[in-house]
Amino acid sequence: MSKEKLTEGQKLRNAYKKAVETREKYINNNKEQKMNEPRPTSVDLAKADDIFHIYDHDKEESFQIVSKSKFIYWLNDHADRDRYSFFTTYSKLKKYIGGI
Repeated sequence: MSKEKLTEGQKLRNAYKKAVETREKYINNNKEQKMNEPRPTSVDLAKADDIFHIYDHDKEESFQIVSKSKFIYWLNDHADRDRYSFFTTYSKLKKYIGGI
């Protein structure tokens, strides 16, 4: 059948069919791309978790500290040291408590 002789209903069905096929191709391409992408490792996820965001209410400014150990050092320098001490591992905490 030539395109000139198609009814409105046939044109709509053809357009719908083409839209469904295009959508299915898009979904399948995305699935293939995601399957081929490397998944984040626990190291990658840990790196994202090692960024600490701090807001100073007195100065009304914020900043970041990258790495857990630097954050712990910052806490030990800025927190109430008469009340709190911070450690990166439980074994370091135990060692500290044993030395008190």
